[in-house]
Parts: sequence; structure tokens; C-alpha cells
Amino acid sequence: MTETEVATETEASFEEELSAPAARPTPFGLSKLTEMTNIAQGILSLARKRALAPNLKKLPRRYTLTEVAELVQIPRKTLEYAIQSKDLPKGDASGRMRLFTLRDVEAFRRHTETLPWRAPGTKLSVITVANFKGGVGKTSSAIHLAQYFALKGYRTLAVDLDPQASLTTLFGFLPDSDIPDESTALAYFSGDAKSLRPAIRPTHWHGLDLIPSNLALSDAEFSLANRVASESGFVFYHPLAAALQQFENDYDIVVIDTPPAQGFITMNALFAATGLLVPLTPAMMDFASAAQFLRMLTSNLEIIAKYEGREKSFDFVRILLSKYESSNKVHQQIERWVRKGFPGAVLAKNLALSAALRTGPDMQTAYESFAGDRRTLRRAMEFLDDVNEEIEALVRESWQPDVRTTAGGIEAAS
Repeated sequence: MTETEVATETEASFEEELSAPAARPTPFGLSKLTEMTNIAQGILSLARKRALAPNLKKLPRRYTLTEVAELVQIPRKTLEYAIQSKDLPKGDASGRMRLFTLRDVEAFRRHTETLPWRAPGTKLSVITVANFKGGVGKTSSAIHLAQYFALKGYRTLAVDLDPQASLTTLFGFLPDSDIPDESTALAYFSGDAKSLRPAIRPTHWHGLDLIPSNLALSDAEFSLANRVASESGFVFYHPLAAALQQFENDYDIVVIDTPPAQGFITMNALFAATGLLVPLTPAMMDFASAAQFLRMLTSNLEIIAKYEGREKSFDFVRILLSKYESSNKVHQQIERWVRKGFPGAVLAKNLALSAALRTGPDMQTAYESFAGDRRTLRRAMEFLDDVNEEIEALVRESWQPDVRTTAGGIEAAS
């Protein structure tokens, strides 16, 4: 029986197995661990089927006319008139309202000359989300940031460099069954592929593509180390930066999710970055981890500076206080320490703890969700938008001169 057949059979019966009386404990040898692995895959597969039924893939969210007017930033009446009088998307009828896709929103932005794409000659913005500590909201920050930029009309690429592949999973893929090893960054890091372009796949978000990950990506650490030993002049932290240069004309923003560890993969993401976002929860262990991260980052950058003959610099480095509770006195104290210890390097807004930001079995992000209390969701959206708007401003500040996009192309603003 193949691995796929085993997973399918397990998926169909795992609930019955889990409800059966517990068997006598057995030694945890290879066969037992293999059985547990297959059961876990069955659970993941069934969870995805339930979350994404009946299509087994994520579908794009659609937007009301009021939401579209807010996104395009024009009065609703003006938008209604344009839809009636111009060759613009009419939306799909749903009850007494019409719903529009992000592709439709892009058409409206083209019509109103409000696409935010960067000007030719300005550099691709690469935002690496990193921290050596797990559980700080790194993947959540990365996917919500990428979705925010796509929602605003930027051409966005999300790159999952974490072998745990949580970012990939949130896009609706099962990493170890939907994603072949060669469709991750592994083939490029190992030298078997000359470009990352074959690994790019579209997502259910218009304007947001993904380079996915799976567990095999962990082999990239060994591949990069082997290339250092076997290829004359190979610099282990160069490959990702070189690969992303090929996308200068395809994307405005790249958001990279990294593994919660220092290694060759993380160093590639840091060297490629133009901006660095460090999520940090207001707890002493996490504060200590962030301090260690910054110490090790500084040490590595010193080594890179000696090797390159120049310093590696970022357009911005920002710490994001995540999972923050304003009424928690410990959180308040740690926030004071963080802002005093890292002046000018902490985002002005904190990302408050919210149930709407916890992705559950439905695999929905806050920008996708319709479930739960609407007030809770609106509050979560406000938290996210406050944080992401600040990051967007930092990105746009790095693009000089300021630009505006017209229906005929992109031109510098006067």
C-alpha cells in the first residue's frame, strides 16, 4: 500500500480509532512512529477537507460594493456611476447585493489611477519576518502582512522558508502531499535549479503568489553546507538574494517567513532582506530570546561586513509587540523595557491578543474570516491594519521618488 493510500485509509477511520479503548502501551519503535505519522497525515487531510469543502482548495474572498469603495478610496456613488457608465466589472449577484473579487478591485484601481506599484528603478522590497523563538506570532505576522499588501494592490510574493510549512498550510496546501520537494526552495538552494521561478505558484489571493515549503526543505541546510565545501567561491548566504533579483519587475513586495532558528536558510533570508520584522511577545523568555537574536544577528553581520568589504544594512528594522494585552501589568512593564531598550526600532502600534487572529481548524486568517463575533473581528482588523499600515509607510519611504500609477503606466509623481 502506498503512503497516499495509507493516509486515505487512515483519514477515513481515524475518528473511530481515536474513540476506541486505549490499547496497552507498546514500545515506541519505528513501526509505532510510522503509524502515528500516518494518523497525523489523515487528520490533517480530513481537517483540510472539512475546512475547504466542497472544493478542497481555498477560494478567494469577495467584497461588497461598500468594501470596494473603501479599498479603492473613492465614494461609493462615484464607483456605482463608473460601473454603470464604463467598461468595468459588474460583480456577481448574491441575494440583493453584488460581490466583487480582488481582480475586480485591481480593474477599478487601474481606472482611477490608484495602483500603488513602485516605479521602475526603485528596488524590490524584501521583508524578512524572523525570530529564533517559536510561538511569537511570526507566521501569523507574515501571512497577514502579505495579504494586506495584496489587498492594497501591491504585487506580492510570499516565501515560506520554514520546513514546518505553517505559512504554506495557511494558504490551503498540505505541505507533505500537495507540495513536491522540487516545488520548494530546496532545488534552488541545493544547486539543482538555476532559479526560484519554477517554485512560484499562485494562491487564492489575486496578486499574491507563494513559494511553498515542506519538511524536505530542512535538507537545504546540508545542501548549502556541502556547496561551501565543494564549490569554489560559493558564499552560503548569497543564493536567495541573487534569486530575488530576478523578480525585480514582477513584484513590489516579498514577505519571507523563516524557521525559528539560526542557520544557513535564515542567514539567506536576512541577507536578502531590505526590511526586518521581529515579532516579540511581552514575556521575559521571549524578550531574552529577542535580545539573543539581535546579538547573533549583529555578530553575523560583522562577519558578513568583513567578507563583503561593506556593511549589510536594512531600510528598516522593527520589533512588533504581538499578542499584547493592554490590561496586563506584566505586558505593560515589558513594553516599557522594550521601547526604552530599542528606541526607534519598535512599531508604534502593538498587535493586541485577539481570538480572531488565532487560525483554527477553518484555516482562515483574519483578512479571510467571516466567522465569530463581528465586533471581535473588526477590532482584530483594526489592530492588523494599524501595524501593517506602519510597515507599508516604511516600505514606501524606501521607494524614492514617490510614485503614482496611471492607466497608461507608472510615472514619477511631480
